[in-house]
Amino acid sequence: MSLFVERARSLRPEFALTPENAPLIAELCRRLDGLPLAIELASARVGVLSLRQLRERLEQRLDVLTSPTPGELRHRTLRSVMDWSYQLLSTPEQLLLRRLSLFASGFTLATAEACCAWGELEAPQILDLLTALIGKSLVMVEALEAEEARYRLLETVRQYAREQLEASGAWQETYDHYLRGFLRMVGEISPQIEGPQPQRWVDWLEREHENLRVALEWACRHRRAQEGLRLVGHLTVLWDGRGHFREGLAWYERLLGLEEVVTMPLPQRMNALVGASLVALLTGDAAVATDWAGQAVALGEAAGEVGWPQLGFALVGLATVAKVKGDWETALALLERGIQHERKRGTNTARVIYFALLVSGMIETDLGRPQDARRHLEEALEIAVETGSPYDAALVFDALGQLARATGRLAPAVSQMEKALELFRQSGASRDLPNLERHLAYACLRLGDPRRAYTLFRQSLEAQLQRDHRPSILRGLLGFAALAAAVGLYRDSACLQGFAGSQGKATVNLDSGDQADALEDEHYAALVRAELSELELETATEKGRAMRLEEVVSYALGLDFRAAKPRSHDLTRRERDVAALIGAGLSNGEIAARLGLSKRTVEKHIANILLKLALKNRAQIVRWALEQGLSGEPK
Repeated sequence: MSLFVERARSLRPEFALTPENAPLIAELCRRLDGLPLAIELASARVGVLSLRQLRERLEQRLDVLTSPTPGELRHRTLRSVMDWSYQLLSTPEQLLLRRLSLFASGFTLATAEACCAWGELEAPQILDLLTALIGKSLVMVEALEAEEARYRLLETVRQYAREQLEASGAWQETYDHYLRGFLRMVGEISPQIEGPQPQRWVDWLEREHENLRVALEWACRHRRAQEGLRLVGHLTVLWDGRGHFREGLAWYERLLGLEEVVTMPLPQRMNALVGASLVALLTGDAAVATDWAGQAVALGEAAGEVGWPQLGFALVGLATVAKVKGDWETALALLERGIQHERKRGTNTARVIYFALLVSGMIETDLGRPQDARRHLEEALEIAVETGSPYDAALVFDALGQLARATGRLAPAVSQMEKALELFRQSGASRDLPNLERHLAYACLRLGDPRRAYTLFRQSLEAQLQRDHRPSILRGLLGFAALAAAVGLYRDSACLQGFAGSQGKATVNLDSGDQADALEDEHYAALVRAELSELELETATEKGRAMRLEEVVSYALGLDFRAAKPRSHDLTRRERDVAALIGAGLSNGEIAARLGLSKRTVEKHIANILLKLALKNRAQIVRWALEQGLSGEPK
């Protein structure tokens, strides 16, 4: 900045660094990569351009930064400096520099080899040429301490090299190889997302995101629909992991709108439509999701035998859309069609049938059809075992756990979910662990084990924070709200619920336990409403609504759940009556008859007593009733 100000004053003596222009000057120097010559040339324009005009024109910096005093050698144009440096390079070095200009956010040796080694350049040459460019200060080393060294071109050099690429006449071919290089790399990485180190590969995609956007932009502008749609299909895992759903939807819309889509091979076109429908679904755009999935099904049906291989997959995709829209009967009908279609095909159909059975079981759980749900889930488990997929088996055990939760069988639910937990860990599926940990936490809370519930809720939330997936973070905060309500921290629970309620439903959750968790949250919200006055509830809720995400996360993680203990008066009068009769040794049926209640209502009261008092079984209720001196007679 001092160099800029000094040179500017030589032209305008009144020029001074002020609090108002300091940020703009700092930005100008940063955008000029801190190059002294570039800064001198830029400051020489303050006599005719305002700072804001200069910033706007820096996009064409090679034309703007021309010294107005060409007589001085040190004030040659920046273009002359770049021309001189470029002409000193060997032909292969020039060629590599031109190709490297496509990288928008730096590159590694591996990405340079994948995207730049073709034609006159072979992969074994890239390292030596890159080393030479680094030695001539045309390529900068950005990170050597990381797992993989990363490099970049200064923006000024990158713009110049891109101009040379366009002037060479090979820019279209270079962009095509760039697109195919990334497509090949991402295709190799995708299967590893479900491997032992999934986060490593999602992080890789995140680091290359700007470069991948360059490839997708080229595909859209130059009608490379087939390659572009294959690439966005592989990137869904990144958008899922980092919450970029709307960006994914925008790319799908642009690519599917290209005329060339209609000439794509039918299987690829159908797969792209189903993939796009799922991304649209995750953004909450059910209408677009239904349209694309419906197109895929229609294409498959109209194509006869040609469309058969993808039709089952398309039917399952359309069913998933119907499930999320709440049209469960339509979803079940489509899933059954998909299952029957795949069974008729008879070859390599296990994966689609497995997924259709799994989703059917999840829907039937939500519909309150436990027998049908168990039948479908157990058949899905058989397929998972036959195909040797611990990951698929884990998904089924998780769904079986949610079925047990929904039918009030909490101990079996915990057993099933613990099996899923172990299998997820064996298969390295860390992306699925946080949701399962949350499911398990709710069950532990209902069983009167708030300590384990706290550990699981915390692990789940911290994992989602690292993943930076906002909808899942909100679900995790609702878990903490449930825990707070269960142990008597009613105002804290209302605060967390207030924040979550103010955020709306950012995206659709396809998680198997979403419905069960929502029912749990409503239970604990009702508990808070019953315990707080209207003024207390409104004050705590407004406190949460006013918080930022960072604040509310810190608030939740900072709560001391150990210090909170439910009090005897946390029970309603009717719950105290039931506890007293349990203490007197009466059965549920006898209690129901004594109090004029249904047996199911008595069971609900007992569940609330266990929850509020953090007790695990009926024997502990008996002990508590005796300690409280309850007489065994209803008040």
